[in-house]
Amino acid sequence: MGPLNRKKKVVEQRGVIPIDIESRGKIPPQAVDLEEAVIGALILEASWIPKVSILIDEDVFYKPNNAAIYKAILSLYKERKPIDILTVTAELKKLGTLEEAGGAYGLMQLTEKVTSSANVEYHALIVLEQFLGREVIRKSLELIEKGYNSTTDYVDLIDEAKAFFSSLNSTQQKKSKTGKQFAQSVKKILDNPKPVIGIRTGVLLLDYVTGGHQNTDLIVIAGRPGMGKTVLMLHGVLASWMNKIKAGVYSYEMTGEQLIQRLASMRLTIKNNAIRANKLSEEEKAKMEFFLSEINESSFLINDSNPDLWALLSIMERDVTEGG
Repeated sequence: MGPLNRKKKVVEQRGVIPIDIESRGKIPPQAVDLEEAVIGALILEASWIPKVSILIDEDVFYKPNNAAIYKAILSLYKERKPIDILTVTAELKKLGTLEEAGGAYGLMQLTEKVTSSANVEYHALIVLEQFLGREVIRKSLELIEKGYNSTTDYVDLIDEAKAFFSSLNSTQQKKSKTGKQFAQSVKKILDNPKPVIGIRTGVLLLDYVTGGHQNTDLIVIAGRPGMGKTVLMLHGVLASWMNKIKAGVYSYEMTGEQLIQRLASMRLTIKNNAIRANKLSEEEKAKMEFFLSEINESSFLINDSNPDLWALLSIMERDVTEGG
């Protein structure tokens, strides 16, 4: 079952009634001629099936008869059986969908229309694109219907919309890479005369041991209360800031003002209690003024609004998109 098929099943299980976009008086996006070209090409040249099947499944087809034929082709391919007009016809009979597919004569017509199978992968992408257009229209109409319902939770509706449109971006599966490509990346590390340090933690010994924070790393700092977790995190923030790497802190413990005070204390080696109580010498006040002016010029982000999980994810997504 393809990724699009699985999404459809989830929608059906949640009891969402599909909206008939044709009933709205407009012809939805579709490319029936290319659907037929893809199917005809696969019957004539089965070697294209692995490339096409990772792009589309039967739900992508606009015409039900084309979807039925494509399903029969995939069924034969999975069972390692020969694929031609006769075997596809027999498989459709077995599945009970031969009449739905237009009969044996309809299959003959499909293959007669194919002049070459060379562009079948490109044709499949166009078929997928038209399907995505129909899905966007269908989901948008569904969201509009729900939006007019007074019992709708609009925060949930926004989350539903974001999840749906995000899922459409993942429908085209990425191709696997060769081991050679990854080996070349590793060789670049070996060719570098210096140790590779990612985003620095602000603690030299820790950077040496771990190599810093590398791309794709998920770093969890754990410990009992008062063990210095926040201080270690803020060292990383300072190191990022000083190296002109954009950073953000989402705090459920300290306010933004408290975080700035802690950063100032660490950066200027002034006791945090002295900053909080304004017990600073003139020299320390001058240092603080300069530090705060640096903060004003930076793109350092702090959020201390204590949002729930889904709101936090939305805020972080926005900050990454808008602030980098």
